[in-house]
Amino acid sequence: MASIFLAIKLGSTTTTIFRQGDGLVLKEPSLIAVSGSMKNREVKAIGYEAARLMGRTADNINVVAPIANGLINNVELATSMLRGFVKKVCPDQLFKPNIKALICVPLGISLTDKKVIQKVCYSAGISDVTIIPAIICSAIGQDIDIENKYGKLVVNIGGGCTNIAVIANNNIIHGISLSLGGSKINMAIEQ
Repeated sequence: MASIFLAIKLGSTTTTIFRQGDGLVLKEPSLIAVSGSMKNREVKAIGYEAARLMGRTADNINVVAPIANGLINNVELATSMLRGFVKKVCPDQLFKPNIKALICVPLGISLTDKKVIQKVCYSAGISDVTIIPAIICSAIGQDIDIENKYGKLVVNIGGGCTNIAVIANNNIIHGISLSLGGSKINMAIEQ
């Protein structure tokens, strides 16, 4: 069975997926549109399609952001959203691919939150999940030499949270995650 390798960032405002060999294959809003009751929900749209429905939907369709401040706040909807995104980047083939994913998470999340992220990934069809701090991925993506013995200060301002860390010798020397991101900064500027 062939393996597909993905790197996924489930952000509060945007979900991005990198596929080995293809590069960045998805960058869409972390939104899902659903209709029906709590027990009988039906997914109407995800990503850009869900964003287009905001403010234009019938009373029975809700557009929801299942991730806030970098953490999953609705497991069922986050699973449905991620499953849809994975289908977009790994279209159905003659066989079910073995999907392995590197999942980027905010600094200092609890073990409980890590287990929730793993549960969502497994339920979405990912067979092997590795969790890594998003700040490390940000540094590598910006070609910052994290192997160097001299510390580098890295700041990543996301939509829902900001991660700040000093990285050296392939380790986070010290870091913090703040529940303040681009969305709150934009609201403060508007006010």
